[in-house]
Amino acid sequence: ADHGDAYPRGIAITKFNKDDEVTDVSYTVPMTFSGSIGDNYTGATLGGDYTSADNIKVGTPQLVKIGPEQFLMMWTETDANYQTVTKAVTLDSLGNMTSEIAAKDVQLSDCQPEFCSDGRVRWYVSNGTATKFYSIDPFRFADEERVMLGDANGDGSVDIRDVTAIQRHASEYQNVKSFKAADVDGDKAVAVQDATLIQRYLAEYKVEYTIGELI
Repeated sequence: ADHGDAYPRGIAITKFNKDDEVTDVSYTVPMTFSGSIGDNYTGATLGGDYTSADNIKVGTPQLVKIGPEQFLMMWTETDANYQTVTKAVTLDSLGNMTSEIAAKDVQLSDCQPEFCSDGRVRWYVSNGTATKFYSIDPFRFADEERVMLGDANGDGSVDIRDVTAIQRHASEYQNVKSFKAADVDGDKAVAVQDATLIQRYLAEYKVEYTIGELI
């Protein structure tokens, strides 16, 4: 499948037999995009999605070969409040998990992640105006760097700027630096409630969470 900008501007599916000439293909465009040539951002994602019984939408699946018989699988999960988290796990060639499922502070896109010579997996995400590159170590999920609870902007401290970062994330204006640090109440979502807890912490009210400590 090809997610093209033009000629065609849409998702094109091609099929050919491995023993045929490369030009002997069948071709169809099941979905087209509005816009003209040069509009590189279509707003579409090429991939499957599935909604579970508990209303969690799973999408943007990516499978990366990281060894002779080892793979990295990544996907996104979006809950009913439209909070999205990316998860990852390593698999063997039979599909058995070789690591625990881990939540990662990354985004996914149509860009196929690549396993690089330094042992990291890299890819990029673009929103039409800016491009951001991501990389993760698929062999060290258990050694994920510790973060300070409440340090949503990743500057090493907890202050009013973290409150603002969470509020901007909740309004879908800009993502927090660390989902793990911003999810103060541990409900697997970054929301206004987390910003309120930090505000109470800064005002020296008693809170039941270990804000300001490494987790």
